[in-house]
Amino acid sequence: MCELCEVCLAKDSQYVCPECGCKYCSVRCYKNHSNGSCETRFAQKSESERARFEQSREVSEEEKAKLGETVAQFWQGLDEDYQDGVDEATEALEQAALLLEEDRYEQALDALTPEQRARFEELVRTGKLAVEEWQPWWEFPAGDDEWSSRLSSQATISGARKASPLVVFSAVEVTSIFCHMARLYNGDWKDSETLAEIVNKSPVLSCDERYKDLPSTARSCFQQTGSLTSLRDAAKVFEQRQCALRVFRELADALAKERKNKRTRLVAKKVEFFGTWVEGKSSLELTLLAQNINGEAEELQLVTGATNRKVDVHVP
Repeated sequence: MCELCEVCLAKDSQYVCPECGCKYCSVRCYKNHSNGSCETRFAQKSESERARFEQSREVSEEEKAKLGETVAQFWQGLDEDYQDGVDEATEALEQAALLLEEDRYEQALDALTPEQRARFEELVRTGKLAVEEWQPWWEFPAGDDEWSSRLSSQATISGARKASPLVVFSAVEVTSIFCHMARLYNGDWKDSETLAEIVNKSPVLSCDERYKDLPSTARSCFQQTGSLTSLRDAAKVFEQRQCALRVFRELADALAKERKNKRTRLVAKKVEFFGTWVEGKSSLELTLLAQNINGEAEELQLVTGATNRKVDVHVP
């Protein structure tokens, strides 16, 4: 019986990461499971194997033929993939690299044509093709007051004002996770699979986690994303009230459209509540919250030595 993918928790696992043993179902999950560290080590080892192989080992024609059969399975339909678009061909190339054992990597490449090999090596090394980088909208001045007018009734807002004082920490965590995933997918986060990832990555949305203070919230955000950038982004969001409203409204709307998934629809209600909670807060309160989030990010940077590293954009 297949085990579930340990990354998306939605599909059966098909492969095992050679670096950490994580079970995953697709290239997408492989690239996400360790914030790129396993992929980087894989590429480095591949380069090392290449140098060592070229210096000290000759591959027999029998080995080349055997490995050529394996690689040919991926290349057989590649020309058709390229007719349909570069993205599909890229997926085939990446999957070919992941399925090859590391110690046979160079031998497999020898079975390819020079053009195929060059293209293959580049995609394995970089993990992506050149894409135009998405600019997060929360880094720019907010527009008109369009998002508050789309929120729930005044009665709901009044109820949010009476909510537990701990709600703020849940709102911060969800915002941080949202910003991280939006950057990771270059602004394209509304498909069902990515929405499931957002929910699974957020303990608040997936496990009803309730943080007791901002430091524990910040630590959790850092652990989930592996980057201080997500906290900095959350601070920027709360600096502008309309940005905070937009995060929760857009996320709630996207989740609510997942009609086949009852759990996701329930999560949408929770996210919508965070939006009404923001609506009940003054701009000054949210600005002070943003300052406190930045303070926690500074503290984590001192303790962990982490930096505001750029989130690597995922290319499907």
